[in-house]
Amino acid sequence: MNYLTSKKQLGIGLIEVLIATVVIAIGLLAVASLQGGFLNSSGNSKTRSEALVLAEQKIEELRNNITLAQYDAIPNSAVAVADAGNPIAGSNASFTRSWVIDEGGTAERKNISVSVSWGNGADEKVNIVTEMTFVNPAKSAFIASESSSGTSAVPSPRQNASEDVDAASESVVGTNLDIVEDAGVTGTAGTSSDLAVDLPDNGGTLIVYQVAPGSHFYTATIGVASIEPGVIAVFLCNSGVCSHIQNHFGGVVHRIKGTVYSTSGNGLSNILVAWTSSDVHACYKGSITSSGGVDSMPYECVNAGNCNTSAAGTRTSSGAHAIDTGCFVDAVVSDDQINERNVGPGGEFGDVGLLGLDYQSPGQEQVCFLEDTTDPATSPLLNTSGNDVLNENYLFAVTKRLYITRKLKRNGSNNDHKSEGINRSYTNHNFFIVARGSGATAKEKCNTEVIANSKQIAPRDISRALNDGTANVVTAEAAYSGGTATAHTLTGNVTGSATKLRLFIPETGACYLNNALDKTTDATGYACVVSSSVANAEIIGSSNQHKNVDPSVFASCTKTANTTPGCHWLSDFTNSYGGGSSSCTTPWGTELADAASVDAYSASDCSTAISRTCSSGTLGGDSSAIYETSAACVSATANASCSSPWIGGPDITHGNSVNAFTASSVIFGATCPGAVTRTCNNGALSGDVNAVFQSCTVDAALCFVPTIDGDNTSNATQLAAVISKIEAEDLVAAGTLNASLPNQKVANQNPAGGIGVTCGSTVTFDYKQ
Repeated sequence: MNYLTSKKQLGIGLIEVLIATVVIAIGLLAVASLQGGFLNSSGNSKTRSEALVLAEQKIEELRNNITLAQYDAIPNSAVAVADAGNPIAGSNASFTRSWVIDEGGTAERKNISVSVSWGNGADEKVNIVTEMTFVNPAKSAFIASESSSGTSAVPSPRQNASEDVDAASESVVGTNLDIVEDAGVTGTAGTSSDLAVDLPDNGGTLIVYQVAPGSHFYTATIGVASIEPGVIAVFLCNSGVCSHIQNHFGGVVHRIKGTVYSTSGNGLSNILVAWTSSDVHACYKGSITSSGGVDSMPYECVNAGNCNTSAAGTRTSSGAHAIDTGCFVDAVVSDDQINERNVGPGGEFGDVGLLGLDYQSPGQEQVCFLEDTTDPATSPLLNTSGNDVLNENYLFAVTKRLYITRKLKRNGSNNDHKSEGINRSYTNHNFFIVARGSGATAKEKCNTEVIANSKQIAPRDISRALNDGTANVVTAEAAYSGGTATAHTLTGNVTGSATKLRLFIPETGACYLNNALDKTTDATGYACVVSSSVANAEIIGSSNQHKNVDPSVFASCTKTANTTPGCHWLSDFTNSYGGGSSSCTTPWGTELADAASVDAYSASDCSTAISRTCSSGTLGGDSSAIYETSAACVSATANASCSSPWIGGPDITHGNSVNAFTASSVIFGATCPGAVTRTCNNGALSGDVNAVFQSCTVDAALCFVPTIDGDNTSNATQLAAVISKIEAEDLVAAGTLNASLPNQKVANQNPAGGIGVTCGSTVTFDYKQ
């Protein structure tokens, strides 16, 4: 009989022990290797951070040249400049620092590249590249002062009226929400007055309502929990989706809309349009089109207003009166809710500006405003010569348009100017981009291009003006309408009571004083701009001293466009602006009730009374009728003095004369026009009304290389024929060129055509062989 015996294996075999040992060893080695990697990575990271700090320190060292002389002293270098302190000791390595500085396309800009290397053979490196330019602190102070209000602190442009939201915000409804059809609501962004959007996480749909006809911005005030009471959620809708971009707290959404045009040749694909206090992508950009050498792109931006001093609106949360101009009903946003959020008067103020312009040659661009389209030959706003376009005694170059309300406030015995929100929507506020000119032609580019393409361009400062005590109410949307010819320039003198003087042409024009470079001194003259279609403009203004009334009111003077100087501050600003006071001030200082009339006398005929009537704060009738009685007229005009024909000049007494010129400068080679004698005769200045410049200068010399096309100069006979042609066209002086030499060298010629070169240099004529 056979027996089966069962043998059981007890304990752990040797092979299992060996396997376990190997696995544990591999794990321990991996952990050690990982720890070593961490330490090595940490060390490398620290070394790289040190190198980055060294590079940034050099950038900041160069930026700290705060005077123009220090900035100009920074040497340009075609090759790398090594730091005198190399090698620079660090915690884990020694560093080598070097940099290259070259001009960034123009002498005003410098491209800076700083490199820091370390390691064997300097095989590790960080590099920082930046661009730097000098900014005059006086200009920065000027720009800041433009938004300030008297002696008060500069207010925030947003004034608590809105906030940006994005995908990470707690209050965001959603971004890139699909536009869908729901409950009969279907449509296209920018066309339909309401849209249905698909909420995230299967949250259903939300109906949003258009801000204004043709707008790409829509609003919602109910429908989702994230929209709090008293809040207007603003959506930007385009290309089949809507994104929640802002919340507004003032009860009304305003927009600024227009078109960006360009003839620069660089296109518009890199151009962004932005509102001061909003995210850079919060403005709508439409499709770019081209026609006749002009690229165009529609844009639209939104800003928040304030309804707490305005009449109750009609817009409701359910979409009734969705595109009415004005405020939401109080049930949606109440005055108490606006005040609880401390929304400032008028809501937001700020700028709509262009980003992405080319500031380097070739292809350098310039943004044109109405101011740039004034007459290049006579406008004091434009520079007389050189590459600068604007006369910086009056204004500095910008790429943005300001929107602000200026309000007077009595402060003891002075008048303060307060900054408030614009509280209005605007359309047809266009921008025009041109290729920047050079030399004497720089100031002509905008005038030439804008007029040639018949585009309406608004001024760069859009200001509303309110007298003391006048509420900043929501005003109906305004479309800019102006002529497309050369803009009118209105000039006058400033002779007194000019401390902190400001002058305006509300919303349709702009005024500039000639003390922009030094605001600590009073101006001596001003220049305003209006479109070519404006025949008369009311210029308003206020200084610390004038008008000396409580509550404060702006003084005004109505001036005919493009006439001889007039409307001088202070003598001619005798009327009261009708923005807040219905009564008028007569030219001799008395108050005239609204709708009342008074007889006045003009220097042109002291014997005839002229009736002037007060209408809502504006004194009508002939503005030259400024004398209370015939006797006062005769007395004042007997041997009366005349205003100087140029801005800031002294008055000319009766019987005396001055010499004036019809141009302030001419190109090299031309001759200044002869002086025109202008004589004062009882307040009237004789002579050419275009002679308004104190002096005339000849621009610096430029030399030119004449260009001859299509001529074969393979022999002396043909070469002589070419030379004869050059001389016949007055390109060079007779006898200058030598027919016996194939390559002629000519210095200091000034022909009528050709390519400009520096005067005094030598250029070579290479004729065809």
